[in-house]
Amino acid sequence: MTKTKPDTANQIHVLDINPRARIVADNRQWIIQVRAKAKAKWKPKHFINSTRGVLLMVMDENSIHPTDAGKEAIFALPNTYRAWADEHLKSAA
Repeated sequence: MTKTKPDTANQIHVLDINPRARIVADNRQWIIQVRAKAKAKWKPKHFINSTRGVLLMVMDENSIHPTDAGKEAIFALPNTYRAWADEHLKSAA
């Protein structure tokens, strides 16, 4: 089996969680990306195609703590990835 790199060209920035974590999305899911240092490369770590609650649970389980602005942005997301995608990906197409 061959590993393939995620197609970052089709990813859009959703929000910054904190200086070393952010959420991007593609046509299938939200993707939590992290980096070790402020100027390091972003690496995809967690893939969520369900609810904001699961997104928050994954962040909590992996000690990804949002800033106040990040928390506000996360709670402004629709409850499901699909609802977010229906609103944001149609306008990006």
